[in-house]
Amino acid sequence: MRAISAFVLILTCLAVSPAVGQPTATRERSAPSRRPVSSALPNDFRFEPNVGQTDARVAYFARVGCNSVFLTHTEVVLAFGESQSDVLRIRCTGASPDARPSAEIELPGTVNYLHGGDPESWKRGLPTFGRVRYRDIYSGIDVVYSGNQRQLVSEFEIAPGAAAAQIRLQLAGASGLVVNER
Repeated sequence: MRAISAFVLILTCLAVSPAVGQPTATRERSAPSRRPVSSALPNDFRFEPNVGQTDARVAYFARVGCNSVFLTHTEVVLAFGESQSDVLRIRCTGASPDARPSAEIELPGTVNYLHGGDPESWKRGLPTFGRVRYRDIYSGIDVVYSGNQRQLVSEFEIAPGAAAAQIRLQLAGASGLVVNER
C-alpha cells in the first residue's frame, strides 16, 4: 500500500467568522469511490452539477441551510447568510490550469428545478454527489471537497514523492481567521 499524506482543511460555515482547521488526516489517493452511500461520508452536503441553476463559472455547488458552496474551475466560493452577501473566496495559487472538478459518490435521489411555465426550461433528475475532486491540482496532489454537518472539508491527497510545499491557499473576503489546534 502506498503511503500518502492528506491535509484536511475544515471551514466552518458560520456567517460571523469562518474557522479554518489545521491538517489532521491521512488518506490513500485512489480511484473514484464506488462505495455504497451508507459507508461513504457522513454528509449533509449534496453537490449538484451546475446546468444553468447558477452562475456559468460554477461547475458544482451545494446549499447548506442559508449558506452556499460554489466550486468553479479556479476557486471555491463560500456565501453566507440569507442574502449571500458575506463571501469567502479560496484559491489554490499556482494550481494547474488544467485541473477540473469531477463529482464522486453519487447520492440517492435527484433534484428538480421547475421554474416558470415552460416545461422545456425545467431541469429534472439532476444527480447529487457526496464529494468533488480536483485531480492533480498540483503535481501529484489532488484536493477533494466534501461536507460534514455545517463544515466544508478540504482534503489534499499527496502522492508519494510529491511536495506538499506546492500547496498555497489564498483567501479573500475574510475579516478574521481562526486556526484550530486540531
